[in-house]
Amino acid sequence: MTNIDLAAKAVAVVIHAAGKFGTDEQKAALTLIGKDAAPADLVDTFSRIGNVSAVRQELEKCGALKVPPTEHSAFQRAVLHALETLRTKK
Repeated sequence: MTNIDLAAKAVAVVIHAAGKFGTDEQKAALTLIGKDAAPADLVDTFSRIGNVSAVRQELEKCGALKVPPTEHSAFQRAVLHALETLRTKK
């Protein structure tokens, strides 16, 4: 099994169990990867899911995670608010 396959399987297992992918799910996936990856491959395999936010975004884009269209992160809400503020100043 390739490194990407190991990472994908671990992420799929935790998404299937939790229905989401956040910090706790990342830790669970890293634990699964640690059990299955060859020691020499750990860094490469871990790096595939090292950024929780980026992984979650990728999973949302492909439909692996379902997110209600009205559910925004704190950062997204802040950017939307800032944009609205800028638009109303025109």
